[in-house]
Amino acid sequence: MVNPGFDYVVEQWAIWQAGGIAMPLCLTHPLPSLEYVIEDTNATILVVSPEYASLLEKLCHDRGIRLIVLGEQWDYAIATPLPTIDVARQALILYTSGITNKPKGVVTTHKNLEAQVTTLIKAWEWTPTDHVLCVIPLHHVHGIVNVVSCSLASGAICEFLPSFSADAIFHLFLEGKLNVFMAVPTIYFKLIAYWEAQSILVKVGLKACMRHFRLMVCGSAALPVTVMEKWESISGQVLLERYGMTEIGMAISNPYHGLRKPGHEGMALPGVNIRLVDENGVSKYVGDCYDISRCAFSGAHC
Repeated sequence: MVNPGFDYVVEQWAIWQAGGIAMPLCLTHPLPSLEYVIEDTNATILVVSPEYASLLEKLCHDRGIRLIVLGEQWDYAIATPLPTIDVARQALILYTSGITNKPKGVVTTHKNLEAQVTTLIKAWEWTPTDHVLCVIPLHHVHGIVNVVSCSLASGAICEFLPSFSADAIFHLFLEGKLNVFMAVPTIYFKLIAYWEAQSILVKVGLKACMRHFRLMVCGSAALPVTVMEKWESISGQVLLERYGMTEIGMAISNPYHGLRKPGHEGMALPGVNIRLVDENGVSKYVGDCYDISRCAFSGAHC
């Protein structure tokens, strides 16, 4: 349970290099929700930013969980050889949203992560010259894989904003260093509302700086066509929509090069197979390159 930023990345990658399984906790969840996933995973160590220690120290004491509070002074260090990590080793547990029942833990291996990251780096043409701003919570695939892991694996710069602030985001845009941005529809809606409340001079400046971005992505929820069109009129950027799940990561994406249609999720990413079935489970299409949003079969499910 670590705040977004350098410490978060250090802890996550240290856990992986040590051969452990990382399970990020939502920073805003109440204690019962945190207790549920801690118990469900049988966690043995809990690493927290200082402000979360008081919330979890009794739970850790009662259940015999080792609590590590970042920033505490340690008067000893033990040199320990790091294990060789097999790609089949479990690396990450992320929890579903729990719409149908209690959230379910999805276990991801190092091979799963590598496949997702390498696919997205190629599909979205990440390079070491990229500079992305992370404003996405880091207990979901969107933030962990699409933003942080892809940027660092490609040698790019990943900058963090601890909490959402339209003013802070646009201020960073105006600095001219960022060229990649990823967010959810709600964030784009709030950015539009903020932009509309500014003076003409400020609007002109923001328009100019956003036109230099090479990529802006939207996901994690359906993007209203009106929001997509409004954002394009403001920024000059056609948002790249994509679709994924906690269970599989990213599966479908609009093209980096080519037409991005409002309301369309796009095509299957390389290495992804899609099967469309009716309500009886009868296949209507099987393949690795298909635009689901164009499917004419009524009632199709992917």
